[in-house]
Amino acid sequence: MKLKQLVTKAIVAGALGLTAVGLGIGVANADPPSPPPVPDVPAVPDVPAVPDVPAVPDIPAIPAIPQIPQIPQIPQQ
Repeated sequence: MKLKQLVTKAIVAGALGLTAVGLGIGVANADPPSPPPVPDVPAVPDVPAVPDVPAVPDIPAIPAIPQIPQIPQIPQQ
C-alpha cells in the first residue's frame, strides 16, 4: 500500500515539475512586450517679453589669460 502511495506521489510531482519547466521555456522564448505609445505633448506656449528688459543682457568679455611665466634655467657650473 505504501509503495502505491509513493509511486502516485512521484508521478504527480513529476507531472507538476514538467509543467513548470514547460511553462518556463515558453516564457523564456516569448517575444518581449512592445513599449507603450508616446502620448501627444502640447507645445510650450510663447512667453511675452518683459518690457524694459533686454533679451540678452550685456555679458562682459572673457578676461585674457596671461602667459605662463618661464622657469629660469639652472646655471651650469
